Amino acid sequence: MIKWAYILIGDDYTGKTTFQKELIRFVAFNRYQHLDCNLTFDIRIRIGNNNIKTISLMNRSFQEKEYQSVPDFFSSHFKEADACILSSHLVQPDIEQMIGELKKRFYNVCGVFFENSVNANKPANEVIALLDWDEKYWIENPITGDEKSWRDIIQNGAMEFGNHLLCKI
Repeated sequence: MIKWAYILIGDDYTGKTTFQKELIRFVAFNRYQHLDCNLTFDIRIRIGNNNIKTISLMNRSFQEKEYQSVPDFFSSHFKEADACILSSHLVQPDIEQMIGELKKRFYNVCGVFFENSVNANKPANEVIALLDWDEKYWIENPITGDEKSWRDIIQNGAMEFGNHLLCKI
């Protein structure tokens, strides 16, 4: 089986946490108002002949929690699963270390870039896009003035990503 890890990239208010809530609602049928950190879920939806059975979510960005270091996060908090979703602000050294730790655990690593993050800080995103990714994924989430339409966009993006994930593994 091929193992994949996805690092959601963007600073605060990018939509990474809402995206993870919507993703887990889609693939595991769990609905959360508040999603705890570092949880593993059973995948409850099947598409085709996929082998993915479990997914882990970091939920909050690495920089928002009191992890001592990236290696400490991986030794004490990281949850192995068929697919793993991690999250980081636009901090290149942290992301580089995360990629290394995941590859040491035999994961393919995909950078997940959010449209509103790229529009807010294109230079930092461009540098991070050049890292040693096995794949890159783009989430459309333009800034809107309407909370409802923004949530709908994030929900649709999470469903598209969930379909991608389920068909890939």
